Amino acid sequence: MDSAEEDFGDFRDEAEDAESEKDDLGALELYIEEHPNDHAQRWRLAKKLYMAWEYKRALEHLLVVKKEWRPKLNVRRYLAATHYRLGHYPEAIEELTGAIATWPDEVGLHEQLARMYEVSGKVDLAIAEWTKIAALKPGHSAAEKALARLRSHGKGAAAASGGEASLDMDLTSRTVCSHCGTPNSVDFDRCWNCHAALVRPGTPTPVVVRENEEKGSAAWLGTLALGVATVAFVSGGVYVTLREFAHVSDGPLLAPLSLTVDALLRRELLVPRLAFAGILFVGWILAFGAGFKVARAPMAPFGKLSGAALLLTSLTYLIAWAPVTLLLVLLPAPFLAAAGVIAISFGVDWIRGIGIWAVQSAMMAVIAIASVIAYAGPAPITEYMAISRYAVSREASLPAGVHAGPSQQKTPWEVEVSWQSTGSRWLDTLASRVTIEIVSDPVTDSSMAKLLRGRDSLRTELIKGTPYFFMLEVEPGQAYVLEAKSKPETTMSVRALGVLAPVFGVPRPAGLADADLESPARGAGR
Repeated sequence: MDSAEEDFGDFRDEAEDAESEKDDLGALELYIEEHPNDHAQRWRLAKKLYMAWEYKRALEHLLVVKKEWRPKLNVRRYLAATHYRLGHYPEAIEELTGAIATWPDEVGLHEQLARMYEVSGKVDLAIAEWTKIAALKPGHSAAEKALARLRSHGKGAAAASGGEASLDMDLTSRTVCSHCGTPNSVDFDRCWNCHAALVRPGTPTPVVVRENEEKGSAAWLGTLALGVATVAFVSGGVYVTLREFAHVSDGPLLAPLSLTVDALLRRELLVPRLAFAGILFVGWILAFGAGFKVARAPMAPFGKLSGAALLLTSLTYLIAWAPVTLLLVLLPAPFLAAAGVIAISFGVDWIRGIGIWAVQSAMMAVIAIASVIAYAGPAPITEYMAISRYAVSREASLPAGVHAGPSQQKTPWEVEVSWQSTGSRWLDTLASRVTIEIVSDPVTDSSMAKLLRGRDSLRTELIKGTPYFFMLEVEPGQAYVLEAKSKPETTMSVRALGVLAPVFGVPRPAGLADADLESPARGAGR
């Protein structure tokens, strides 16, 4: 059976170099996972976790040490103190009474139990325990003061005593904290209650450094930065969404025609982008949860997980609206942002942080790719480079998306025309809708345009204004013929508008049956 002196010596014997790898909590926890029977190291880890305010994690290891290792006085005292910190008063009292049965003459245990009785409102039991202490150690000043206070104030004594009754680790050999007045073991470098640096008796008074306050301040600034970034990203996402919805609500005839690849993708993928954002938000919460489990880290609160998911989702959603040529460059941004969120918001050690980051990155990459494939197949991914090259080539031509055809041609005439492929079959399908603009000079009472594919007439338009627009869907690589006639004769100029680039042949004279001029209009003049 160990004596109190042996237990206090354990603190000194287990002192280690601050530069040692095992000084890092994460490294020490990984060591314990690999060496679960090294109870001396587990005991060290439990004390470090307690001093780091990680009481739940400390309790897990203390229970293992109590069950598997040789009986130790300070293990029982730490267990009681940890239960107290977690608000488990009955468990703390049970732990102390059990320890007193093993070490009945240990005054420190009786003091701790007496204070536990006080904070739990059991004044009569506290008086009885302080009485035992006075009998064990005559002249014990703390016992005499406590008995006088409790007997004079009754059940209000615990409240009247201020913080004195809450000293759950008041060891017999002690250094009093100059910051909060709490007694500490002589082997503690920092106060168990407020974590301030302790001043040893007979040593010069050092400058008290509140390390955790500094860390708290830095954490607060980091949280503020994440909050501001989230608001900015969400606001940006709402703005671009409302802007595109406003364009769509104008209607198909009045809405601006998509003349560039980026404008086309913004218009055609508006609703899919919103669905994609919802999938990402849920996915990131699940991915972070999986990361914590795989890394064996204490799970972060749901509020932090959802906040991190909102920030990363809104950032990714904004990136999805970027020009197609920049998507590949911006792709790493959400993954880098996730690393920052883990470091700032979750407060895990760097080893577990890397594990969480790796798991969530892999999961989110799979979720994002699967979402794209589920909606449009693999083409947007496999054909990305072709889409990007075409976007650059089209935007280099001014004005973008406007292609001149026959100019000032006297009717009747016809011209062959075909639209070139973008190099991406997926983009060809999205961009298949084009617009034909016809300008007549002068405007006649009866003008007509007809589009044919081989001998099949695809579209006939009766033109009664200028400029006149009509929309149609075309197939890249297919040959078409555009015919124009008017009564009386006039000159007509043609332009093709859209993402697909047309190739016009040389105009030649042509004729249309006069009966055709009586056909009703199918387009929209302007």
